[in-house]
Amino acid sequence: PDLSQDVTVQGPITGTGVMGVSGDVEVAVRVQDKTGARSILRRATIPVADVPPALAPITYFGVAAERQQITFSASFEDPGLDAPWRVEWDFDYDGSEFTPNAYAFADAPGGFSAIHSFSNDGTYTVAARVTDKDGVVGPLQTVQLVIADLAPLLSGVAGTNFLAEGSSYELFSTFADPGVHSLPWRIQWDFDYDGTTFDVDEEE
Repeated sequence: PDLSQDVTVQGPITGTGVMGVSGDVEVAVRVQDKTGARSILRRATIPVADVPPALAPITYFGVAAERQQITFSASFEDPGLDAPWRVEWDFDYDGSEFTPNAYAFADAPGGFSAIHSFSNDGTYTVAARVTDKDGVVGPLQTVQLVIADLAPLLSGVAGTNFLAEGSSYELFSTFADPGVHSLPWRIQWDFDYDGTTFDVDEEE
């Protein structure tokens, strides 16, 4: 039995508890005297609604810039014994359709997190939701953040390091940009840079 009570007075009896499951739940009760003689079972069916998981606000930690790892965290509660819960993330939520980019399973209510990096700068809405084992989905939580555009990274200049006046020369360098949608890039050269003012002599 889930609950056992010893009483010394006949008459009305009461059983109380917290319902941890949902659906049509059958409860039963019986009475046993001191010799072990038992009454017949009396039963009742109670319809129990499945309460959706409740999700706390999302927080994040990290540098909000292209290709930088950011940790998103949240937590949830559920009064039911509804494990496992499916925790899902949409890192580019459009405000109407939730499209999971990542998910995990939780065996108990509490905190969870995910790490994500954004390929391009811009404003993003990150959304999370939790679904219990019966498919009941809790309300979304969202957070908006602005991802900064990082400048291209340019290597040192190599090539001709000594020549006479009037001679031609060729210089080399390479660059990389963390943003995948940052093209086209403009290459600018100052062939007589004075150390202060960059005057463009040639563009590619």
